[in-house]
Amino acid sequence: LRRHMGEPVGAFMSTMISSALILKGPPRPAFYDGLLLQSTQPDDIPEAVDGWRNVVADGVTNLPTECFVACNQFYVTADNAAAFEQRWAKRESTLKECDGFVAFSMMRRDTGGKGHGVVPFDENSEPTYLSTTI
Repeated sequence: LRRHMGEPVGAFMSTMISSALILKGPPRPAFYDGLLLQSTQPDDIPEAVDGWRNVVADGVTNLPTECFVACNQFYVTADNAAAFEQRWAKRESTLKECDGFVAFSMMRRDTGGKGHGVVPFDENSEPTYLSTTI
């Protein structure tokens, strides 16, 4: 069998079929605009081979932990959006001082409906902002 990213094609197809059975209808693409971004310069960059990190894995020994990722969703009504964005933009961040901090991003949902297959945005059931901290 032809291999795709290290996995047999059968495993890939099994994942796709399972996903199709779980989803209620076609995928709902969502687009976001980046608002606030912070990041630090890494101390060292791991060796890469063909765009992938070169990691020795024996299948028994756990790889060293590298990071913790926190993702948050915010449900903000349109009439509170400006105040929400201002509060985040004006805050004094100490993230860069935290040991191991890599990056932070705050993104606003593009509710304009651009893109193929986009369905109308439902403010009551979908997050309007996302933040990710690594």
